[in-house]
Amino acid sequence: MLTLLFAGCGAGPGDPHPGPGGERGTFTRAILSDVGGHWAEAFITVLAQGGVIAGYPDKSFKPDRIVTRAELAALVKAAFKPAPVRPPKSFPDVPTSHWAHGAIDAVVRGGFMIGDPSGLFRPQDPVKRVEVMATLVSGLKLAAPSTQNVTDFFVDGKTVPGWAKSAANHYELVVSHPVPCVLRPTAGATRAEVAVAVHQALVKQGKLPAITSNYLASEHIAAGAEYHRVEQLGFSSDSKHVWIAQSYVDEDGALIPMASGTLKQIKTSACVPGGCVMIALGESPTSVTRADAVSDVLAKTWTLRQSLGLTPLVAGTPLPETGRSAQSSTVSFRVDERNATLTVHLKQHAKICHGPPWPDCSCAAYELEVDDGHTLQVLGSLSSYRPGTHGFRVKGAVLAPDEHAVVILLEAHWQGTEHLVQTLLETVEDPFAH
Repeated sequence: MLTLLFAGCGAGPGDPHPGPGGERGTFTRAILSDVGGHWAEAFITVLAQGGVIAGYPDKSFKPDRIVTRAELAALVKAAFKPAPVRPPKSFPDVPTSHWAHGAIDAVVRGGFMIGDPSGLFRPQDPVKRVEVMATLVSGLKLAAPSTQNVTDFFVDGKTVPGWAKSAANHYELVVSHPVPCVLRPTAGATRAEVAVAVHQALVKQGKLPAITSNYLASEHIAAGAEYHRVEQLGFSSDSKHVWIAQSYVDEDGALIPMASGTLKQIKTSACVPGGCVMIALGESPTSVTRADAVSDVLAKTWTLRQSLGLTPLVAGTPLPETGRSAQSSTVSFRVDERNATLTVHLKQHAKICHGPPWPDCSCAAYELEVDDGHTLQVLGSLSSYRPGTHGFRVKGAVLAPDEHAVVILLEAHWQGTEHLVQTLLETVEDPFAH
């Protein structure tokens, strides 16, 4: 059980972790032993100091443990102390003896959470990341910060369930570690992620000062940075080719509008001759824009794309992510159409390269092992270094329209910047043919 030593929720029968006594509760704010150096340390510390959360009896916090619905209810009650706006509702699976009965009653009456269609609350079910956002948006009655569909910012934004799209638009509540542009809406929410979302909601209410973090979506969306943006991604009508167009802006002061286009043959994962181009429009942002650079790329490749059946593009199916290791070295995707799981393991190595195109620059190489449970395919090479790149992350995966190929999206981080990246494509032809 998650031990959130929260106000007004004492230990229930059989609860191995005693909660505070009384309506407010008292406890010792001990130093949490396992959050030092964690990406969410600052957020967790602020909430612990404010008495909203605490650790386990052994003084650990277990920031990467998945939160249950009962635990989320307890944290929401502690953080926001909801006033009743609905009549009481009983749930067959939440008896009065349940350790979180009081918290569940409070958040349901307060408009934060509801039961399922069968009338159950399911207190032990893990909470999905998008459910955390929906809980906070519903209970706090938050107005969307923008009419823009900000889920487009995320590589997997199209996988947000329809009922949750409005909640996911509240990007100020979104924390995405380790890759800010990957939402993972249906992945289990960790204690750290829930703590950050609650902290952000309290900031929005003016109850806490803001904390800067590269893993907050608001750091990228609200500032209008979008240093890198995928403009087009799709397949040819015969699913034999894939195309991606991207735009960039140099964040280091020059603001050079740039764009690139990559047209690959799926069978070989190689660039089609003349299909992979990069356009940079100089250092005059007042006269040229990213849109101009993208237009140049599209114009330069139009005839080739048309001849290969890429005008118009045919959309693929983004594969929902089902797991990601702490360092993003292993990522798993669900392939519903094949009733299968695709696991991608990333190996990479960085070093300082000498000579052209840039002297003494960071270079990185990668290798991807793609496993469908029966066969293993290896893409890339640890001996093939990309100049100016200091690292890679698996960004997502897209199933081709004919369901006989998967495109792995790989994010390449450029030297000297946290924001400027390029999305690379690696193709896997019919990984499930066995």
